[in-house]
Amino acid sequence: MTEIPPPRPESRYGRPRLSRVSRHRLVIVGSALVIAAGVAVAVIGYQRLATSDVTGSLAGYG
Repeated sequence: MTEIPPPRPESRYGRPRLSRVSRHRLVIVGSALVIAAGVAVAVIGYQRLATSDVTGSLAGYG
């Protein structure tokens, strides 16, 4: 049987890190959330700005 080593004192060694798989999943989920938020902002911006006609005006110094 394999023995589990005793936990290290947190005050001396800090909190244990996440496993490599957990960190990888966290990066994937975080990236997906950022992409989803960017797409949502783009869709809302397109809906608000694309419906109005563009009007130009000429300005000059004189």
